[in-house]
Amino acid sequence: MAMDFRGDPASALLEVLDPEQNHAFNDHYLEVDYDLSDVMFVATANTLEIPPALRDRMEIIRIPVIPKMRRSILLYAISCLSK
Repeated sequence: MAMDFRGDPASALLEVLDPEQNHAFNDHYLEVDYDLSDVMFVATANTLEIPPALRDRMEIIRIPVIPKMRRSILLYAISCLSK
């Protein structure tokens, strides 16, 4: 994860994953408050070069290379389970 002129994605993820902050998350672009305390986030990565503080708040699930159709079904199943 690299920081550039658009900001630091690791800091943004830490903010939304932190239970002390995510109940009153403020979207600075839309200038709207959101309660993210009941949201399940799904992220993908090509490497596990993730800052330790962020990695501590995540569950790493290794998925072998799977066809695109199966991947879509898996993500749909995960989204249904989180409801």
